[in-house]
Amino acid sequence: MPAPVALDALPRVQRALRVALKADPELVDGRLTRAPGAISMHLQLRRGTSLTLRLGARDSGGAWQRTASLDVSVQTDQPLRPEDEAVAGRIVSLLSRLDPGGLVLPAPPPASSGGASGIPLPAPPPWPDAETVAAARAQHAEALAWGWALAHRLSQTEDLYPHIMPLGRLESRDRLLEGWRQTAALMREGRAPDKLGLYVHVPFCAMECSFCYCAKTEHFRRDDVTTYVQRIIQEADPLRDILQGQVFTSVYLGGGTPSMLPAPAIRELFDALYARFDVPPGTQVVFEGNPDSLNESKIQALAAHGRVTRLTIGVQTLDPEVQRRVRRHNQPEQVAEAVAAARAAGIAHVNADLMAGLPGQSLESFQQDLRFLLAQEPDSIHINAYRPIKRTALEQAGDRPDPDWKERQVEMVAWAEEALREAGHADQLGQGRHRVRNAANIQEYDLRRQNSSLVGLGYTARSHAFGSHYAVSDTADGLLAGLGQHIAGNLKYRAVWTDIQEEKHKFLVRNFNPGFDDAEFGALFGHPPEDTAPQAFEALQALGLLRREAGGWRTRPMTHAEMLAYRTLLYSPAVQARAREVYGPDWDREADDEAGLRYLVDS
Repeated sequence: MPAPVALDALPRVQRALRVALKADPELVDGRLTRAPGAISMHLQLRRGTSLTLRLGARDSGGAWQRTASLDVSVQTDQPLRPEDEAVAGRIVSLLSRLDPGGLVLPAPPPASSGGASGIPLPAPPPWPDAETVAAARAQHAEALAWGWALAHRLSQTEDLYPHIMPLGRLESRDRLLEGWRQTAALMREGRAPDKLGLYVHVPFCAMECSFCYCAKTEHFRRDDVTTYVQRIIQEADPLRDILQGQVFTSVYLGGGTPSMLPAPAIRELFDALYARFDVPPGTQVVFEGNPDSLNESKIQALAAHGRVTRLTIGVQTLDPEVQRRVRRHNQPEQVAEAVAAARAAGIAHVNADLMAGLPGQSLESFQQDLRFLLAQEPDSIHINAYRPIKRTALEQAGDRPDPDWKERQVEMVAWAEEALREAGHADQLGQGRHRVRNAANIQEYDLRRQNSSLVGLGYTARSHAFGSHYAVSDTADGLLAGLGQHIAGNLKYRAVWTDIQEEKHKFLVRNFNPGFDDAEFGALFGHPPEDTAPQAFEALQALGLLRREAGGWRTRPMTHAEMLAYRTLLYSPAVQARAREVYGPDWDREADDEAGLRYLVDS
C-alpha cells in the first residue's frame, strides 16, 4: 500500500517510546520534547546514564541513523558506550518499522511557550474499579463463558484467526485463483497492503516428534518427495501471471522438516519459485531444518540457490532421556556443525528452536541445552512452550506430564528470558529476544501488523488474499489421506471468505495484546479502531481489559490464556456465527474451560 502523503510523526514516536519502556529492561524512563522541526527523546538508562535521540527531517544532516522519514542523531554528555548505543539502536529499529515514509514532524510550539517544551506522555484514565468490573462480568457472563470455551477448543485445533481448518468451508481452486485476481487488483490500485509473503510447506519428517502438532508425516516414499516438489511448482504456475509485477517481501519454508529435501530438490524448488515470482535479492528468506538432516551440500544450496537469510535449526532438546520420550535423536555436534556450515556459506542469521516443559524435562537439562546453544552464538533462540493438546502423539499414548510440569515450564521460560537478556538478545518486533533486529521473522510481523497477503504452496500451507479469502488444504479425510490426494494432484481446500470489514476484525484480534494505535490502524483502514467493533470495545473497557490512551488503545497485562479468551469479543459476526455452528451444539456450559485453557497455554 503506498505510504500516505503525510502522517503526524508524534503518535508513532510516542508508540516507539512506550514499547521501548515496556520491553527494554535497560530503559528506566523516557520523555519527549519538541522544538522547531524536531522531536527529542530523552532517555534514562538502568546504568544511570542518560542520552537524547533527536529526530529531524530526513536528510537534514548529521544523522547517526535514519528511518524512511527521519534523521536520528544522538546527544549525550559523555562518550557513547556500546551498551547505550545498543539501546538507542533498538529504539531506531522500532521507529523504522513504524515509519512508512511521509512522517511530518509536529509544528513548533507558540513563541510564548519559550521554545522547547516537554510533551509528557498523557496520563491514561484509571482502570475501572472492582465494583464496575464485577457488574460488567455479570452483564457479559454468557459471552465470557463462550469466549473461554471457544478459545479452549480452538487452542487444540488452530488458534490463528479466522481459524480456517475448523471453521472454513470447502472451496474450489478456480474460485481461490479468482480471489487472488481481486487481491492483485487491489494491490495495484493501492487499496491493499503492499507486503506480500510466500510460504511453502514441506510435510515430511525423518521421524515424527511426539510433542508436535504440525502437519507432518514420516510415512512417505522417496518418490513422493520428488513428486511433491513438482506439485508445488504446478501450484505456483497459475499465480505467476496473476501476481506479475507484485514484489514479494518475505519467503518462508516450513514444515514438517524442509531439510528432508535433498540438495538437488532444494536447488530445483528455489530456482522454479524465483523464476515465477519477483523476489528481489536481500529479501528475508527463512528455511527450517533439523540438525541431523542439514549437511554442508544442502546448506550451500540454501545459500546459493535459495538466497536464504535466516536458517532456523530445530534443536528442541538435547537431553537423551527426553529425546527418547519425544522421538528425537539429534546430537550437539550436529547442531554445532550446522551453525558453522551456515556461517561459512554466508547465511546471515541463524536461529535455534528449543522446547520448554516437555515430559521428563528438568530445569537443569533445559538450562544445559540453552547454555550450549548460547555458546554457538546464534542470532536468536526461540523458546517454545510445550502444549499437551489432544492431537499430539504423547497425549494419545497417555504419556502426560507429571503434576508439577507446569511450574517447571514457567520457571524454564522465566530463566530463559533472563539468560537471553544477559546474552544481549533484545525483544524485536514482539517475537521474543534476538541479538539483531533482522533475525526476527519479518513475514509473521507483516501478517500481524500489516494485514499482508500470503501465497501458500504445498499441503496445509495457509494463504491470505487481502480482501478476498483465507485458505488452507482440506484435511477432513485425515492427514495421510489428504497428503496422498495432494501428491496425486487432487488439490482440495477450505476457505473463509473475507472483505475489508473482516480484515479489520482480523487486525484487532491478532493485535489485541498489546493494543492498537490510531495512526497504524488508520493508515490501513482510514478510521479509528473502535469504529470496527464499538460494542466489543465498550465491553472490554467496562471489564477493565482495554482503555483509551494517547494515540490509541492499550490492554491490561494478561496471561496468554486470558488474551485468547477475551479477544473472542472482537471476532466478526460472521466468524462468531460460524463458530457457534461448529462448536455450539456440543458446548457444555458447566465445563471448566477456563482451567482447561490455562493448563494448555499459560507458561
